[in-house]
Amino acid sequence: MNRAIVLYLATLVVLMGLDFLFLGLIANSFFVAEVGEMLGELKPVPAALFYLLYVVGVLVFVSGSKDATWQSTLLYGALFGLFCTRPST
Repeated sequence: MNRAIVLYLATLVVLMGLDFLFLGLIANSFFVAEVGEMLGELKPVPAALFYLLYVVGVLVFVSGSKDATWQSTLLYGALFGLFCTRPST
């Protein structure tokens, strides 16, 4: 199988698993207490699009090059995290 497809699927599975574990079990009460009134109903199409596109961003910024060093991977991963963080108000 193509390396990019394997990376994409592995990253998608890990990301979704960790996200559901964190939001569903570990931080559920905190999350609901902090943003409960904004939650609304689950919209599966935008959620699916988010996960599909977010994984592309992770792969482009973090796993984009076969010749990457651990330092460049760390830097690009940190930058991607910074770009995806919503500033607190």
